[in-house]
Amino acid sequence: MELQQIKQFREIARTENISKAAETLGLTQATLSQNLKRLEDELGVQLFERVGKKLIINKAGEIMYRHCDEICTTIDTLTAELAEYKGEEKKAITIAFEDLTDHIPAILNRLSELLPEIQVRIASANDKEWDIKLFSSISKEGVQVRHWSFTEA
Repeated sequence: MELQQIKQFREIARTENISKAAETLGLTQATLSQNLKRLEDELGVQLFERVGKKLIINKAGEIMYRHCDEICTTIDTLTAELAEYKGEEKKAITIAFEDLTDHIPAILNRLSELLPEIQVRIASANDKEWDIKLFSSISKEGVQVRHWSFTEA
């Protein structure tokens, strides 16, 4: 299993849709479907129940998601700590919105996937800046829980 497979699986689990995940990851739907099939073959288990175009994560997928999320979080932390050790400051990007809408989490997810080395900050219309952290987990009921924490910078 490779890190790319882990990241791809995590996005598929997050969106429960191959097309949406492929768009977020910058891949074709066919490529992502093939990659998921290869991963399931390699693991010897199905990770999703397929209902039309929607994928519903099953128990094996929940276990996989929990570990993949931990792996990605650990890698992000490791990368940040090594950058700090080397004396490198994280590059920053500021996003300003007139109001906070439902689109912000999708934008932030895409930015963190494409530019993991970038520290994301949001500026509100009143010129306050916010540091953002994403917390993600699977609940006991198997529902993915994503929580964005906004703290004033």
